[in-house]
Amino acid sequence: MLDRESIRSEGKSGFEQNFSLFEENSWLFDENKEEFWQNSA
Repeated sequence: MLDRESIRSEGKSGFEQNFSLFEENSWLFDENKEEFWQNSA
């Protein structure tokens, strides 16, 4: 039981880290997307 709880907490922290990285990448993607549309216009 104790090991399962520790694994669950580690998995959650890892998920939160990946989600924050995804948000940063999506922000960069939005920036590039705006530049792309301005250049193609």
